Amino acid sequence: MSRIEEAVDKMAAYVCDRVCRYRADDSLDQERLEDICAECEMGDHVCHILNEHIRATAGKGRKSPPLWKDRMMDRFLQMR
Repeated sequence: MSRIEEAVDKMAAYVCDRVCRYRADDSLDQERLEDICAECEMGDHVCHILNEHIRATAGKGRKSPPLWKDRMMDRFLQMR
């Protein structure tokens, strides 16, 4: 994992764990919370940041990795 991926991963984990309003709702069971997380736009924003980083660094002598296409929320759900 690159440094930018690590930084974005930490940022998204912080937002999901500390800022998300649904985390504080004790009436939600784990299954419902996972459904809400799956619909969250955070993964799209993370992919956009990483794709922009790839575009910005392309052509500077670095091999460009493939663009992020999949939502990253699966990664965050697996970390819990």
